[in-house]
Order: sequence, then structure tokens, then C-alpha cells
Amino acid sequence: MRTNLKRAGIIIALIFIGLQFTTPRHTNPPFEDAQTLQGMTSVPSDISALFTAPATTATATKPIGGGTHTLPPSLG
Repeated sequence: MRTNLKRAGIIIALIFIGLQFTTPRHTNPPFEDAQTLQGMTSVPSDISALFTAPATTATATKPIGGGTHTLPPSLG
């Protein structure tokens, strides 16, 4: 009984260690405009602007606010 539990524990540990060296596939499904909210319904332009504004400002290369941000002295 005790040796079976030891073997099971060793097998489970080896499985977990082996899983550390593998990675899942990170693939995105194809994007279809027809399945978005804007493609399925008629969205007013002011609401549509709310959906697109955060996406463009979050990935912008220029800092928001004129680029006057500086690091605090402790981080600089």
C-alpha cells in the first residue's frame, strides 16, 4: 500500500516537472468583422467612438498628455 502511494506520488511529480518544459499553443482565432458588435447591429457613431478610443490610446507610441511624464527621482 505504501509503495503504491510512493510510486503514484513520484509519477505525479514527474508529470508536473515535465509539464514545466512544455508550453500551450497561443493562437488566436481568425477575426471576423461580421461577428463584432458593430458588424451585428447598427451602433451610433458616438458609441462606436467609445469602443475604438481606448484601443488606440492604449497602444499608441506617443504618451497621452503631451509626453511630459518624468520618472520620480527614486526610479531615475
